[in-house]
This record gives sequence, C-alpha cells and structure tokens, in this order.
Amino acid sequence: MKNDTQKIKWAPRVKKSDILEVYNLNAKGIYDEIKIDNLGIALYLRCIDIMCVKRAREGGGLRCYSCYTNPANPVETYLPYSGHFYKGMDEEIIICPICGFSFTNSEFYKSYKSKQLHSGGAVPAFEHFIKNFPLEKDSTKKLLLIDRLINSFHYSLKHMPDVPTRSVGPNLIEGHLKDILVFLDELSAM
Repeated sequence: MKNDTQKIKWAPRVKKSDILEVYNLNAKGIYDEIKIDNLGIALYLRCIDIMCVKRAREGGGLRCYSCYTNPANPVETYLPYSGHFYKGMDEEIIICPICGFSFTNSEFYKSYKSKQLHSGGAVPAFEHFIKNFPLEKDSTKKLLLIDRLINSFHYSLKHMPDVPTRSVGPNLIEGHLKDILVFLDELSAM
C-alpha cells in the first residue's frame, strides 16, 4: 500500500503571461492554435480538478491521484468516499483498488486547502467549459470559450443568486484577487 501525499497534485492555475501572449496575438489578428490549445487545456484540467474537489466535498467520491484508473475520462472515475475530510473528523483511509495508492481524508484536505479549488457559485461556468472546450475545433471559438470562462463570476448560492459575488479569475489564474481583477480589466481593453 503506497502512501505518498506528494502524488496528490492539482492542475496549477495558469500564468498571466500565457494568457497575455494569446490575447496579444489575437489583438494582432493571429490565432496561434497551439498556444490557444495549450491555454485551453491548462484551464480545462484546472476546471476538472475544481469539479473533483466539489464532488468529493459532496460525498461523491474521489479520483485516484496515482493511477487515475481511467486517464481518458478522469471526471467519471472515483473511489468510494463519504465526503468527510475536514479537521476534527475521524480519519478515513482511502485506498485505490487498482494501484493500492492510499491517503487519509485529512491528507486529501491538506492537498487542496488554500489552492483556490472551491467551485463556489461558479459551477455553471466550469461545467460549460469542461463540456464545450474539448469538442470545439475552431480556434476563434476556443478563444471565446476561454474568454468567457476567465471573465465569469461566482454567484451567491443562497442570497441573491442572480447577483455576481466575485470573479472566477483567482480559481484559474495565478495571483491575488486584486491583481487578477486589474489584469482582466487590462485584457478587456485589448
């Protein structure tokens, strides 16, 4: 039985410079398919991880972070899990029946804590991107999907659900909220 929480790795937030490069090229009328695809795939993997944390928090199971058991569709392959991984909860050991990788609920919690992997009120934005980006063939439309995602907002889940509460930028882009908001404003001016 393996127990190495260093294997619980999450897709990183994308670099502002990668986004800026794609947008600068676009402003010049250049659609670099490889750069657009690389940016889109990085965002796609980040969205997948955000939704995996959401699923785990709701008791819907965990993905094996060692073998992934189904790399072609990581969203649908989950290990049974009760959803308890907060501090003070009884330790639960999760073991992958395929590869034997194991980790505790608290190790899982520590692996995503403070990494901006909460879906919050932006689930529709993440789901839309996950569903549509892999199917899109046209670079212009891919860039529109990317733009729509990074400019999306979280919405209140309880109070005033039609009013945006904060940008999804910090979930997807490296940096702090204030810096990311300035960055997104600069992008929109291009």
